[in-house]
Amino acid sequence: MAVDTLDPAAKAARKAEKLKRLSGDASDGAVPGGIPDDIQRGLDATSAFFERAVFIAGMGRSGTTLLLRLIDGHPEVFLVPHESMVFTHFLASFRNKGDVKAVADGVTQRFGKMMTDKGHLAEGKEFLHRSLPVRLRGKEKLGRAVFRDLLACLTLEHSPADKRMWLEKTPKNEVHLAEIFENFPKAKVIFNIRDPRAVYASNVKGNVRNTTPAGVAHSWAQRLNLMLDFLAANPGRRERVFFTRYEDYVGRPDYEIPRMLNFLGIDPNVELKPTFHGESWSGNSYDAKANTPGKIDDKKINAWRNEISAEDAAIIAREAAFEMSLVGYKD
Repeated sequence: MAVDTLDPAAKAARKAEKLKRLSGDASDGAVPGGIPDDIQRGLDATSAFFERAVFIAGMGRSGTTLLLRLIDGHPEVFLVPHESMVFTHFLASFRNKGDVKAVADGVTQRFGKMMTDKGHLAEGKEFLHRSLPVRLRGKEKLGRAVFRDLLACLTLEHSPADKRMWLEKTPKNEVHLAEIFENFPKAKVIFNIRDPRAVYASNVKGNVRNTTPAGVAHSWAQRLNLMLDFLAANPGRRERVFFTRYEDYVGRPDYEIPRMLNFLGIDPNVELKPTFHGESWSGNSYDAKANTPGKIDDKKINAWRNEISAEDAAIIAREAAFEMSLVGYKD
Protein backbone atom coordinates (compact mmCIF):
# COMPACT_ATOMS: atom_id res chain seq x y z
CA MET A 1 0.00 0.00 0.00
CA ALA A 2 1.35 3.41 -0.96
CA VAL A 3 2.23 5.73 1.88
CA ASP A 4 1.30 9.42 1.68
CA THR A 5 4.58 11.20 2.33
CA LEU A 6 3.38 14.76 1.74
CA ASP A 7 4.06 17.16 4.59
CA PRO A 8 1.15 19.22 6.02
CA ALA A 9 1.97 22.27 3.90
CA ALA A 10 1.99 20.20 0.69
CA LYS A 11 -1.31 18.57 1.67
CA ALA A 12 -2.86 21.97 2.28
CA ALA A 13 -1.63 23.19 -1.11
CA ARG A 14 -3.07 20.11 -2.83
CA LYS A 15 -6.43 20.62 -1.10
CA ALA A 16 -6.49 24.28 -2.16
CA GLU A 17 -5.77 23.32 -5.76
CA LYS A 18 -8.58 20.76 -5.70
CA LEU A 19 -11.03 23.33 -4.33
CA LYS A 20 -9.93 25.75 -7.02
CA ARG A 21 -10.69 23.20 -9.74
CA LEU A 22 -14.06 22.34 -8.20
CA SER A 23 -15.07 25.99 -8.01
CA GLY A 24 -14.17 26.76 -11.59
CA ASP A 25 -11.99 29.69 -10.50
CA ALA A 26 -11.09 31.61 -13.65
CA SER A 27 -8.13 33.40 -12.16
CA ASP A 28 -4.68 32.81 -13.62
CA GLY A 29 -2.96 34.26 -10.58
CA ALA A 30 -3.09 34.70 -6.83
CA VAL A 31 -5.07 37.50 -5.26
CA PRO A 32 -2.68 40.27 -4.19
CA GLY A 33 -2.52 40.36 -0.42
CA GLY A 34 -3.98 36.86 -0.10
CA ILE A 35 -7.41 35.64 0.97
CA PRO A 36 -8.60 36.42 4.52
CA ASP A 37 -9.38 33.34 6.60
CA ASP A 38 -13.09 34.21 6.91
CA ILE A 39 -13.46 34.50 3.14
CA GLN A 40 -11.42 31.35 2.52
CA ARG A 41 -13.88 29.51 4.75
CA GLY A 42 -16.65 30.99 2.61
CA LEU A 43 -14.98 29.74 -0.56
CA ASP A 44 -14.68 26.27 0.96
CA ALA A 45 -18.27 26.21 2.25
CA THR A 46 -19.95 27.43 -0.95
CA SER A 47 -17.99 25.01 -3.14
CA ALA A 48 -20.38 22.28 -1.97
CA PHE A 49 -23.31 23.86 -3.84
CA PHE A 50 -21.59 26.26 -6.24
CA GLU A 51 -22.56 24.29 -9.36
CA ARG A 52 -26.24 24.30 -8.40
CA ALA A 53 -27.07 27.86 -9.41
CA VAL A 54 -30.59 29.22 -9.87
CA PHE A 55 -31.37 32.43 -11.75
CA ILE A 56 -34.70 34.28 -11.67
CA ALA A 57 -35.40 36.03 -14.97
CA GLY A 58 -38.19 38.28 -16.24
CA MET A 59 -39.15 41.88 -16.84
CA GLY A 60 -38.87 44.46 -14.10
CA ARG A 61 -42.18 45.32 -12.43
CA SER A 62 -43.42 41.78 -13.01
CA GLY A 63 -42.99 40.31 -9.52
CA THR A 64 -39.39 39.08 -9.63
CA THR A 65 -38.58 40.76 -6.31
CA LEU A 66 -41.61 39.21 -4.64
CA LEU A 67 -40.52 35.83 -5.97
CA LEU A 68 -37.02 36.35 -4.57
CA ARG A 69 -38.42 37.33 -1.19
CA LEU A 70 -40.68 34.28 -1.10
CA ILE A 71 -37.70 31.96 -1.63
CA ASP A 72 -35.63 33.98 0.88
CA GLY A 73 -37.00 31.98 3.77
CA HIS A 74 -36.33 28.50 2.41
CA PRO A 75 -33.66 26.86 4.58
CA GLU A 76 -32.03 25.03 1.67
CA VAL A 77 -31.34 28.08 -0.53
CA PHE A 78 -28.42 30.50 -0.22
CA LEU A 79 -29.65 33.81 -1.55
CA VAL A 80 -27.90 36.65 -3.31
CA PRO A 81 -30.20 39.12 -1.54
CA HIS A 82 -30.18 41.89 -4.16
CA GLU A 83 -29.80 42.06 -7.92
CA SER A 84 -26.14 41.45 -8.73
CA MET A 85 -26.36 42.66 -12.36
CA VAL A 86 -23.28 40.53 -13.11
CA PHE A 87 -24.42 39.11 -16.46
CA THR A 88 -26.86 41.85 -17.45
CA HIS A 89 -24.67 44.90 -16.85
CA PHE A 90 -21.13 44.44 -15.60
CA LEU A 91 -19.83 41.61 -17.79
CA ALA A 92 -21.73 42.96 -20.79
CA SER A 93 -20.02 46.31 -20.28
CA PHE A 94 -16.65 44.64 -19.69
CA ARG A 95 -16.80 42.87 -23.05
CA ASN A 96 -17.50 46.18 -24.76
CA LYS A 97 -15.10 48.44 -22.88
CA GLY A 98 -12.62 46.17 -21.11
CA ASP A 99 -12.71 48.41 -18.04
CA VAL A 100 -11.62 46.17 -15.17
CA LYS A 101 -11.95 48.88 -12.53
CA ALA A 102 -15.51 49.75 -13.55
CA VAL A 103 -16.62 46.12 -13.16
CA ALA A 104 -14.84 45.70 -9.84
CA ASP A 105 -16.35 48.94 -8.55
CA GLY A 106 -19.82 48.01 -9.84
CA VAL A 107 -19.91 44.52 -8.31
CA THR A 108 -18.53 45.85 -5.04
CA GLN A 109 -21.19 48.56 -4.97
CA ARG A 110 -23.93 45.96 -5.49
CA PHE A 111 -22.38 43.84 -2.72
CA GLY A 112 -22.78 46.85 -0.44
CA LYS A 113 -26.55 46.67 -0.93
CA MET A 114 -26.56 43.05 0.19
CA MET A 115 -24.97 43.51 3.63
CA THR A 116 -26.22 45.05 6.85
CA ASP A 117 -23.18 44.40 9.07
CA LYS A 118 -20.81 47.28 8.31
CA GLY A 119 -17.76 45.50 9.70
CA HIS A 120 -18.21 42.53 7.41
CA LEU A 121 -19.15 44.87 4.59
CA ALA A 122 -15.79 46.59 4.79
CA GLU A 123 -13.91 43.28 4.78
CA GLY A 124 -15.86 41.97 1.80
CA LYS A 125 -15.49 45.17 -0.23
CA GLU A 126 -11.77 45.30 0.40
CA PHE A 127 -11.34 41.72 -0.79
CA LEU A 128 -13.51 42.16 -3.89
CA HIS A 129 -11.50 45.22 -4.91
CA ARG A 130 -8.37 43.06 -4.79
CA SER A 131 -9.76 39.84 -6.22
CA LEU A 132 -12.03 40.88 -9.08
CA PRO A 133 -9.32 42.47 -11.28
CA VAL A 134 -7.44 39.16 -11.07
CA ARG A 135 -10.53 37.16 -11.99
CA LEU A 136 -11.37 39.43 -14.92
CA ARG A 137 -7.92 38.93 -16.40
CA GLY A 138 -8.37 35.15 -16.32
CA LYS A 139 -8.89 33.07 -19.42
CA GLU A 140 -11.87 31.04 -18.27
CA LYS A 141 -15.56 31.79 -17.63
CA LEU A 142 -15.83 35.19 -16.01
CA GLY A 143 -19.33 34.80 -14.56
CA ARG A 144 -18.22 31.81 -12.51
CA ALA A 145 -15.20 33.67 -11.19
CA VAL A 146 -17.14 36.78 -10.15
CA PHE A 147 -19.91 34.83 -8.44
CA ARG A 148 -17.39 32.60 -6.68
CA ASP A 149 -15.91 35.55 -4.81
CA LEU A 150 -19.26 37.29 -4.33
CA LEU A 151 -20.83 34.24 -2.69
CA ALA A 152 -17.80 33.78 -0.45
CA CYS A 153 -18.07 37.38 0.74
CA LEU A 154 -21.79 36.98 1.40
CA THR A 155 -21.00 34.18 3.86
CA LEU A 156 -19.50 36.82 6.14
CA GLU A 157 -23.09 37.64 7.07
CA HIS A 158 -25.31 34.90 5.58
CA SER A 159 -24.72 31.35 6.77
CA PRO A 160 -24.12 28.76 4.03
CA ALA A 161 -24.79 25.88 6.43
CA ASP A 162 -27.14 23.19 5.09
CA LYS A 163 -27.68 25.01 1.80
CA ARG A 164 -28.18 22.95 -1.35
CA MET A 165 -28.14 25.67 -4.00
CA TRP A 166 -27.78 29.41 -4.48
CA LEU A 167 -30.16 31.81 -6.18
CA GLU A 168 -29.80 35.19 -7.87
CA LYS A 169 -32.36 37.40 -9.60
CA THR A 170 -31.84 40.25 -11.99
CA PRO A 171 -34.41 41.37 -14.56
CA LYS A 172 -33.06 40.74 -18.08
CA ASN A 173 -31.28 37.54 -17.04
CA GLU A 174 -33.23 35.93 -19.89
CA VAL A 175 -31.30 38.08 -22.36
CA HIS A 176 -28.11 36.29 -21.25
CA LEU A 177 -29.25 32.68 -21.09
CA ALA A 178 -26.50 31.34 -23.35
CA GLU A 179 -23.82 32.93 -21.17
CA ILE A 180 -25.50 31.79 -17.96
CA PHE A 181 -25.57 28.17 -19.09
CA GLU A 182 -22.04 28.40 -20.48
CA ASN A 183 -20.83 29.47 -17.04
CA PHE A 184 -23.14 27.17 -15.07
CA PRO A 185 -24.14 24.14 -17.18
CA LYS A 186 -26.21 22.71 -14.31
CA ALA A 187 -28.06 25.96 -13.62
CA LYS A 188 -31.82 26.23 -13.35
CA VAL A 189 -33.82 29.27 -14.46
CA ILE A 190 -37.17 30.47 -13.14
CA PHE A 191 -38.77 32.66 -15.81
CA ASN A 192 -41.31 34.97 -14.21
CA ILE A 193 -44.07 36.60 -16.26
CA ARG A 194 -47.01 38.86 -15.45
CA ASP A 195 -49.91 40.23 -17.47
CA PRO A 196 -48.31 43.02 -19.55
CA ARG A 197 -51.20 45.35 -18.70
CA ALA A 198 -50.29 44.97 -15.01
CA VAL A 199 -46.61 45.53 -15.88
CA TYR A 200 -47.56 48.75 -17.64
CA ALA A 201 -49.66 49.88 -14.67
CA SER A 202 -46.73 49.24 -12.34
CA ASN A 203 -44.42 51.24 -14.60
CA VAL A 204 -46.85 54.15 -14.57
CA LYS A 205 -47.14 54.06 -10.77
CA GLY A 206 -43.37 53.86 -10.48
CA ASN A 207 -42.89 56.86 -12.77
CA VAL A 208 -40.66 54.85 -15.09
CA ARG A 209 -39.47 57.19 -17.82
CA ASN A 210 -40.60 56.83 -21.42
CA THR A 211 -43.32 54.33 -20.53
CA THR A 212 -45.93 53.81 -23.26
CA PRO A 213 -48.48 51.03 -23.69
CA ALA A 214 -47.03 49.98 -27.04
CA GLY A 215 -43.46 50.10 -25.70
CA VAL A 216 -44.27 47.85 -22.75
CA ALA A 217 -46.19 45.45 -24.98
CA HIS A 218 -43.30 45.17 -27.44
CA SER A 219 -40.70 44.67 -24.70
CA TRP A 220 -42.86 42.11 -22.92
CA ALA A 221 -43.44 40.11 -26.11
CA GLN A 222 -39.78 40.36 -27.07
CA ARG A 223 -38.60 38.99 -23.73
CA LEU A 224 -41.02 36.08 -23.87
CA ASN A 225 -39.91 35.33 -27.43
CA LEU A 226 -36.26 35.44 -26.38
CA MET A 227 -36.92 32.67 -23.88
CA LEU A 228 -39.00 30.61 -26.33
CA ASP A 229 -36.43 31.01 -29.12
CA PHE A 230 -33.61 29.98 -26.79
CA LEU A 231 -35.45 26.81 -25.76
CA ALA A 232 -36.33 26.00 -29.37
CA ALA A 233 -32.65 26.26 -30.28
CA ASN A 234 -31.54 24.40 -27.11
CA PRO A 235 -34.16 21.73 -26.40
CA GLY A 236 -31.85 20.03 -23.93
CA ARG A 237 -32.24 23.04 -21.63
CA ARG A 238 -36.03 22.83 -21.49
CA GLU A 239 -36.06 20.74 -18.33
CA ARG A 240 -33.87 23.36 -16.63
CA VAL A 241 -36.33 26.23 -17.14
CA PHE A 242 -39.48 26.78 -15.10
CA PHE A 243 -42.21 29.15 -16.32
CA THR A 244 -44.31 30.77 -13.63
CA ARG A 245 -46.89 33.54 -13.68
CA TYR A 246 -47.25 36.20 -11.00
CA GLU A 247 -50.98 35.53 -11.06
CA ASP A 248 -50.41 31.87 -10.17
CA TYR A 249 -47.96 32.11 -7.27
CA VAL A 250 -49.92 35.05 -5.82
CA GLY A 251 -53.42 33.80 -6.63
CA ARG A 252 -52.97 30.12 -5.83
CA PRO A 253 -49.70 29.77 -3.89
CA ASP A 254 -50.68 26.42 -2.36
CA TYR A 255 -50.44 24.92 -5.85
CA GLU A 256 -47.80 26.97 -7.66
CA ILE A 257 -45.14 27.36 -4.97
CA PRO A 258 -44.76 23.62 -4.21
CA ARG A 259 -44.58 23.03 -7.97
CA MET A 260 -41.73 25.53 -8.16
CA LEU A 261 -39.89 24.03 -5.19
CA ASN A 262 -40.21 20.56 -6.68
CA PHE A 263 -38.59 21.90 -9.84
CA LEU A 264 -35.69 23.20 -7.75
CA GLY A 265 -35.38 19.85 -6.00
CA ILE A 266 -35.89 21.16 -2.47
CA ASP A 267 -38.49 20.53 0.22
CA PRO A 268 -41.88 21.62 -1.22
CA ASN A 269 -43.59 21.51 2.17
CA VAL A 270 -41.89 24.59 3.56
CA GLU A 271 -44.38 27.43 4.02
CA LEU A 272 -42.97 30.47 2.26
CA LYS A 273 -43.85 34.02 3.22
CA PRO A 274 -42.08 37.11 1.88
CA THR A 275 -39.02 37.76 4.03
CA PHE A 276 -35.75 39.69 3.84
CA HIS A 277 -32.86 38.22 5.83
CA GLY A 278 -35.46 36.10 7.60
CA GLU A 279 -37.54 39.10 8.73
CA SER A 280 -41.08 39.76 7.48
CA TRP A 281 -40.94 41.82 4.30
CA SER A 282 -43.71 44.25 3.41
CA GLY A 283 -42.67 45.34 -0.08
CA ASN A 284 -45.25 44.84 -2.77
CA SER A 285 -46.83 41.95 -0.85
CA TYR A 286 -48.09 44.31 1.86
CA ASP A 287 -51.83 44.11 2.42
CA ALA A 288 -52.52 47.67 3.54
CA LYS A 289 -56.15 47.00 4.51
CA ALA A 290 -55.38 44.01 6.70
CA ASN A 291 -52.09 45.56 7.90
CA THR A 292 -50.36 42.21 7.60
CA PRO A 293 -46.84 42.48 6.19
CA GLY A 294 -45.73 39.11 4.89
CA LYS A 295 -49.15 38.24 3.50
CA ILE A 296 -49.40 38.03 -0.28
CA ASP A 297 -52.05 40.44 -1.49
CA ASP A 298 -53.95 38.74 -4.31
CA LYS A 299 -56.03 41.86 -4.84
CA LYS A 300 -53.13 43.25 -6.85
CA ILE A 301 -53.63 40.66 -9.60
CA ASN A 302 -56.44 42.61 -11.27
CA ALA A 303 -55.70 46.04 -9.83
CA TRP A 304 -54.47 47.20 -13.26
CA ARG A 305 -58.07 47.29 -14.48
CA ASN A 306 -58.66 50.36 -12.30
CA GLU A 307 -55.21 51.87 -12.77
CA ILE A 308 -54.90 52.28 -16.54
CA SER A 309 -57.34 53.44 -19.18
CA ALA A 310 -59.34 51.05 -21.32
CA GLU A 311 -57.59 52.55 -24.36
CA ASP A 312 -54.12 51.77 -23.02
CA ALA A 313 -55.18 48.24 -22.06
CA ALA A 314 -56.54 47.71 -25.57
CA ILE A 315 -53.28 48.87 -27.16
CA ILE A 316 -51.30 46.34 -25.11
CA ALA A 317 -53.78 43.54 -25.82
CA ARG A 318 -53.54 44.28 -29.53
CA GLU A 319 -49.75 44.68 -29.76
CA ALA A 320 -48.96 41.55 -27.73
CA ALA A 321 -52.03 39.49 -28.59
CA PHE A 322 -50.27 36.38 -29.87
CA GLU A 323 -47.74 36.16 -27.05
CA MET A 324 -50.41 36.82 -24.42
CA SER A 325 -52.46 33.95 -25.80
CA LEU A 326 -49.44 31.62 -25.48
CA VAL A 327 -49.33 32.08 -21.70
CA GLY A 328 -53.02 32.33 -20.97
CA TYR A 329 -53.70 36.07 -20.72
CA LYS A 330 -57.11 37.13 -21.98
CA ASP A 331 -59.37 40.15 -21.61
